[in-house]
Amino acid sequence: MSNGTAGWVDLTGIGVVTAGAVAAGRGGGHVFVGRSLSTQRRRLNLGVIGVGPEGGPAGAPEWFPDSAVPLPAGGRSSVGVAVTHPSGRRLYLGVQTDYPGLRQPWPIERRCLTVWSLDDAGRPVGAPRSYDAGNEKGSLQAVTLHPTLPLLYVSGWGDPRVFVHELDADGEPLRLRGSHRVGGVGKYDIAFSPAGDLMYLGTHPDTLDVVPMRSDGTPAGPARQFSALGKWGSPAPSYLMFHYTPQALYRRATMPTDAPVIMWPLDSSGHPVGDPVSDGVPAGRLAAVDGSGKRLWLCRNATYPDAYTAASRRCGTELVAVPLDPSGRPAGPPEQVGVRHGAEPRLMTVTADGDVTVLVTPVAAEGGNEVRGHRLRVTVGSVTPPPSGPFAVSVETAGRGTVVRNGVAVGVPTTFDLDPLLRDQAGDVLVFVAVGSAAAPPQTVTVSLEPLDDTGASPAGVLTDTVAGGRVGILLPGYGFAVPGTRPRRTRLLSAYAQEHLRRAEAVAVAAADRPRLLTVSSSHLIGRQGHRGQLRAEAATLAALGVNTVNAYSWPALDPADVNADLDAAGLNRRAVAVYHPLQGRPTHTAPRAYFDFHLRRHPNDVAAWAQGLAAGVPTANGGTPGDVVDIKLSDEPAWYFPSVADMLDDGQLAEFRAFLARNHVDAADDARPVTNAAGASLAQRRLYYWTTRFFAESAARGHRLVTDELAKAFSPGTSVDVNWNSWINAWYIPAPNQKVANNPDVSSRAGMGGFDWYTSARLGSHNLWSADWVPDDTAVLWSVRASALGTAAALGTRPFGGYVVGNMLTGHPAGASYKALSLVGRGGKAVDFYCFGPTRLVGDGWSDNPLAYPSIADAARVLARAEHLIHPGRPNRGSVAILTTGTSHLWNAGPQPTVYMWETIRLSIALIHAGYSIDLVDEQSIRDDIDPDRPGSWQYSALYLTGPNVESVALERIVAWVRGGGVLAVGPGAGVADEYDTASPLLEQVLGIGPRTAERTDGVGVPLFYDHTLRVPADPVFGTQELAVRGPGTPLVPVPGGAEVVASFASGAAAITRHRFGHGSAVAYGFYPGLQYVDTLDHPLGARTPRDRSSVVRGWEDTRRRLAVAPAVLAGAAKPAHLSHEPVEVCRLDSDRGTALVLLNWSAEPISELSVVLCEGRRWRNVHSARRVPVELSRSGNHLTVRMPLEHTDVLLLEHDPRPR
Repeated sequence: MSNGTAGWVDLTGIGVVTAGAVAAGRGGGHVFVGRSLSTQRRRLNLGVIGVGPEGGPAGAPEWFPDSAVPLPAGGRSSVGVAVTHPSGRRLYLGVQTDYPGLRQPWPIERRCLTVWSLDDAGRPVGAPRSYDAGNEKGSLQAVTLHPTLPLLYVSGWGDPRVFVHELDADGEPLRLRGSHRVGGVGKYDIAFSPAGDLMYLGTHPDTLDVVPMRSDGTPAGPARQFSALGKWGSPAPSYLMFHYTPQALYRRATMPTDAPVIMWPLDSSGHPVGDPVSDGVPAGRLAAVDGSGKRLWLCRNATYPDAYTAASRRCGTELVAVPLDPSGRPAGPPEQVGVRHGAEPRLMTVTADGDVTVLVTPVAAEGGNEVRGHRLRVTVGSVTPPPSGPFAVSVETAGRGTVVRNGVAVGVPTTFDLDPLLRDQAGDVLVFVAVGSAAAPPQTVTVSLEPLDDTGASPAGVLTDTVAGGRVGILLPGYGFAVPGTRPRRTRLLSAYAQEHLRRAEAVAVAAADRPRLLTVSSSHLIGRQGHRGQLRAEAATLAALGVNTVNAYSWPALDPADVNADLDAAGLNRRAVAVYHPLQGRPTHTAPRAYFDFHLRRHPNDVAAWAQGLAAGVPTANGGTPGDVVDIKLSDEPAWYFPSVADMLDDGQLAEFRAFLARNHVDAADDARPVTNAAGASLAQRRLYYWTTRFFAESAARGHRLVTDELAKAFSPGTSVDVNWNSWINAWYIPAPNQKVANNPDVSSRAGMGGFDWYTSARLGSHNLWSADWVPDDTAVLWSVRASALGTAAALGTRPFGGYVVGNMLTGHPAGASYKALSLVGRGGKAVDFYCFGPTRLVGDGWSDNPLAYPSIADAARVLARAEHLIHPGRPNRGSVAILTTGTSHLWNAGPQPTVYMWETIRLSIALIHAGYSIDLVDEQSIRDDIDPDRPGSWQYSALYLTGPNVESVALERIVAWVRGGGVLAVGPGAGVADEYDTASPLLEQVLGIGPRTAERTDGVGVPLFYDHTLRVPADPVFGTQELAVRGPGTPLVPVPGGAEVVASFASGAAAITRHRFGHGSAVAYGFYPGLQYVDTLDHPLGARTPRDRSSVVRGWEDTRRRLAVAPAVLAGAAKPAHLSHEPVEVCRLDSDRGTALVLLNWSAEPISELSVVLCEGRRWRNVHSARRVPVELSRSGNHLTVRMPLEHTDVLLLEHDPRPR
């Protein structure tokens, strides 16, 4: 960068959520950026960011540790200051560690001065050194070098002393020379006069200490104190922070706020004169002064005047330089150096030469109208067939109405005022121009569209398009702020917009040979809204290039369906999908939720059949395909029903069906029993009726969808997938909400609640294909593994395959984000992945076509799926050896709709077990009732079972007791399994656990205390380990009965925290805390959402010791794994078929593994072993053990193809 130039670094673009420090590197070619509030386990919080000749980042950032001290568990690191040595050979960092998960007093780490050696290019080399800075609070906010002596002065919060370190010639600390106590509180800034005869200290409250100094760098006398209290721009007393020049001090703001820049003149002796002033100093959001003291640099609001109100609206950041006179006051007007639109300044650094780098984060421009008075000139060039006379032309956009012009003739321009359509609109606005009437549109039209600005000029020129029908789309910039020069290029035809998508896809295109053919890979919605074959072909080619093979194409008005069909087939999209929101959609008497239930649909069998046949008949007219081309039908989207309205709608006949349902389930109820939707605190009879009311609707919905699915199979084909998208908590078939709001339920009475499908009942009844969606960014992609485990477990109870939506707008930048999610799904046996939904974005709100991060990620996933599908598609998923009981029954007895800690614990335990290499199944109570034979020990396939919810059906509890007696290992969380399905206390598990009575634990999952309030001590155990660690969340001490459980771990109070008890041939482990919570919901990890995070990387820093606590019951049980891996946390999913075995491998560590060992303990002969990503694999065999060694960066599929020859 040349002298006096500006560089801008977008923190979001380099993966920094919060920055605490910045310093210029040698020559201005790079800057050092320090993260703050970081829980990065490896402490990679020092970034070296190249700055290119144009002022933007150059190359990828390099990351280095901010300390040589390992980050303790629960700790968080912040780089608060960065300073380079004049020699260019050393970089000093002030680093503070805090523990937001612990109540103060925190552990204090005094080694908070980090020193890096720098090479000839000014970049870190070697390893960091961490020195005891001296500060008794482990805080370091101020670091500065003496101007003439080899001394480093440091200070910080909480300790009034300034510490002095002697340095060698390169700037390396040699020893702590001593300290000087000045005042009674800490310091946030230190500066020296050029001769070193004065030291300036910024302290509290808004006070400046000026200390006379000797030639040896020690104080020559007491400090003079100067107060700026109430005059330094702080709303409350604070530490005084400043930029020093020999002429004046300038306020240093730690947060960019709109405030005047305050200066404090210094006299000839170097002492402040009078009070701080802001008169004549321009306002700004950040300020800095260059080393010469000749220029003040300001980041201030870049603004535009509102075209309607003239009010000033913020649109970004303007960097200006203000010349200073010898007294430090402004000597002239500010000179603009640079502007960054859509950016918020965070930190800035200035070199002595005046090279400035500003760290920014994105921010939307303030709402308003930058322009007004734009018009659209429409000229109809031709119409087929030719009109018999004048015709109408209309212009409309969504939500803004339609403007119509009558009496228009071919070739005669018509001008429309765009103010009603574009005013107060940010971003691009899709405007449709319609020729003729909707009732009788022309066959084709050619229309020229010429957008005009308020001067009558046409910067974008004339845009001409020919479409079938009379409807042409154009994207116009709204009147909100636009970066200068971008309005013309943002003005484009809807058909040209489609070409943008194709160019993105072609840049990352999947080779034809690497596109999936067996698995269904779709992307809901390929919409046109105008009859343009070029647009259709571009959008179809876009999806095909990304590996999509199935599409729901509709809304291509006036195009011949045969042409639509031909264009889709030509792109390779010969598989089709159709979608509705609920069964019998479009028939007034069959609205949702009524149309979900069999008690309604069985009254109208002809309507069900006719509707299914009509849906099939519409396929040829929608896109020219045939019903046989349809492989996927979306039957219901996020179905739910609300109480009490759904119960109150039952007529006498349906009430009779309800009572018959009660009788079939042996429920003792009155002859006139009616549904009960809330039974908290009620009698047992009412609680029983409440439970079976919720079951009646869940089971009726499953049977109702089975009726519809059967008719769809007749109308389409028996193999067509019929999906119902459950975007809900796993198996949440009822959510109580007494006197509370839940979802869109208008009722907030004491009877309020929300019902949903029972996933497992739906699978058993073959109601439909199981389906769900993620809606999680890439950093929490592991949640798909849990949801897919539940879907796979449920689907195994029936015969219909399952699939899911991988949401394209939740692909947030990880290169393998889509493959993590898609492989999690197919690794459990899923056979369909829908990248919901293409759109395009301007036509569908959820569309991902405008998300550039989605394209390479989807292409990567499709490529891996295609290379592995010959084994994945026929593959049968390995059933887990560890089961976790879902908590649907417990939900009924919660106080409200908020997820509880025990509900989250199911997910957290799943993650811990998956990370440890286990296959898990999430089971329901009926599986336990049906599959455990109390007379046949070992009849259940699972070695270990986890319970987290308070309520378990009584018969299932009895089966669990028998299973443990026969050799199973049971693990229970706080208050788990203490009551039955009617919320009646059950002592059944007390004998199994060997502990005294426990009570239900229903802490709100959102309100889990942040603090680690308990200390856990595990003295010595071969399975649980030997450790002492802090735990958080609800803690309920366990009380072993005499001769009962042994204590494995204790709280600091001495109360039992983990117990283990032998029961028959099995054993049971009880936790007095939530082990999954300790593993997953730490400061590093997503479910707590305690700190901002980088969503382009999977979370990192998983702690082995905490995982060990959670998975110990599975270890005790000797639970089998699908394969044995050398590393954790790496997930493995196994699929077996006659053709071979596919091992899906997902590396959740966020660190590449150079050599992963995969060991299979079996004697099969493999004809070919290779990787879907085509990385090198090395094989070795010892007896029946096959070991495969391979690198694993993010995701892969290890493919083992059978050799048909006998071994």
